[in-house]
Amino acid sequence: MNSQEAKSYYESQSFGRRISSHGDVRQLAEEEAASYDSAILPYLGKSDQCRIYEAATGPGLIQTWLQMRSYLKVEGSDMSSAEAQIARNINPKIETANSLTHLGSFEDNSFDAIIALDFIEHIAREDFRNFLSIAFAKLAPSGVLILRGPNGDSPFVGLNLYNDPTHIWCYTTTSLDVLHRLAGFESVIFSDDTEHRIGTWRWVKLPVRKSLRYLISKCIKASTGITLRHFGSSVYSYAFKRI
Repeated sequence: MNSQEAKSYYESQSFGRRISSHGDVRQLAEEEAASYDSAILPYLGKSDQCRIYEAATGPGLIQTWLQMRSYLKVEGSDMSSAEAQIARNINPKIETANSLTHLGSFEDNSFDAIIALDFIEHIAREDFRNFLSIAFAKLAPSGVLILRGPNGDSPFVGLNLYNDPTHIWCYTTTSLDVLHRLAGFESVIFSDDTEHRIGTWRWVKLPVRKSLRYLISKCIKASTGITLRHFGSSVYSYAFKRI
């Protein structure tokens, strides 16, 4: 799919997902709130101080969740005019723009957190390297870059990578770690998206899941020599700017 075809797809993507209003986005944000509370909230500063940028906002799911958690110092962009328009009903600061270009227009050290969920699989590898360098420059010291994308380590990665015709590439945790460090980030940690999606009975399900993952990983290690730590089709990464 070339860039023009991809842009056309993005323009109609919300319609295809039955998202046409702020109410639709709000409902989805409420459904996803617990997973975001688990995966993202611990890495954000105080709501009245934390400056946040979101790349590829889509119709504003994360924007809505941030407002629900009282984060108001938020900027963002999306290349789809249709999706950006929906997101602007939530946050007027959302721009219709290429997120690399828009993020690059801010002064260095402008943000305490940059969030880009389900974004990096849509862009070429060189663009991803540029994005990492731009994000590093725009983050304030001790700032964090939070990404989520297809988990190249997982045998189930196809459930994410092939879930959208505009997806281009995915990365293993090893390659993500290297690329972040080349951009200047000092430390990167990873978290399996599936663990954050456990809702009810979390105190029971999480230990059981970790135990099963340990046993399965040991079996895979014994039979193939490969160590797998993250099995979900999506993985979060958290990269920190230490200066």
